[in-house]
Amino acid sequence: MKNLNIYIIHSTLLIERLENINQLKNTFNKLDKYYNINIEIVEDYPHNQLNKDKIANLVNLAPIEDENYKKYNNFLRNLTPQSISKNLKHYKCIQEIKKNKSDDINLVLEDDVSVEDTNFENIFCSIINKLDKNFDICMLGLPSSSNLIEKDTFKIIDSKLIYNTLPGCDSYLISVNGANKLLSNFVPIRFELNIQFSFSAEINNMVINQLSPNIMVEGSKVGKYKSSTNVNNLPLYNFKYKELNNLILKPHLDEDDKNKIKLLLEDQFLQDNPDLIYLKALYDFKNEKYENSLKLFTKVYNIYKNMGLPLTKDSNFMINMVEIYKFVQ
Repeated sequence: MKNLNIYIIHSTLLIERLENINQLKNTFNKLDKYYNINIEIVEDYPHNQLNKDKIANLVNLAPIEDENYKKYNNFLRNLTPQSISKNLKHYKCIQEIKKNKSDDINLVLEDDVSVEDTNFENIFCSIINKLDKNFDICMLGLPSSSNLIEKDTFKIIDSKLIYNTLPGCDSYLISVNGANKLLSNFVPIRFELNIQFSFSAEINNMVINQLSPNIMVEGSKVGKYKSSTNVNNLPLYNFKYKELNNLILKPHLDEDDKNKIKLLLEDQFLQDNPDLIYLKALYDFKNEKYENSLKLFTKVYNIYKNMGLPLTKDSNFMINMVEIYKFVQ
């Protein structure tokens, strides 16, 4: 049997995700009749232990000079310790995969992903059989375009058909050959992980495939967890949240909009999620209920702070929270 090597990326500070890790282990251990299952939890480079000496040769935020890739300079940002840690954990996984046998199956998962299909066992084996033997990377959790989805059919497509740059890298299959290519210029790290992947893949002429439709989903994108690296990462794969967000951000609300918002807020979805509480704060702000809005903003601020999330001046949350103080005396 072939080896199925699974690397689960985890921050030890996120103890609430341990249950999800155990669920992932249980799901993939059921494939032991098809593969030799090897599961490794990758906790290297914790963000609260990073320092300049440790990352001096691993991070470089200087603009790119090569004319062919200068477009990526638009994505240059100051990287938080959490973002650097996330990049380096993936880097560690790819380094380990490089050492594996060429016919091994290698899967990298972040600790908040979950399986979307009850028929996962059969679908996963089918995907492995469909992969080109020379594939580099295949993303399993990227949403696909509806016009590319066929009923009851899973296809492997080029992600460029949908995305110019990857929107996420939470779950992917990667070959030993793909790992070797990616490692040739994965460091120094310049960007958030999804952009770093896109940049490195383009330089190496790699094809990043994706499964259509996706069979995995990132928990922070659907509201199961709050993103641990960026306050601006919102659960926009949750359709109710996305609808509510779009309504509240409209410049002007008519009665129909207000009724839709009322129904969505009464729906009780994601009730304890700070991103939903943030939307309620924005809605109160828009309705000039400033005192209540500030209470909600403060509640969310404390949740984010306790999570260790970087609350930088360029986060939309902090911009809006500062704004409300103009109306509260």
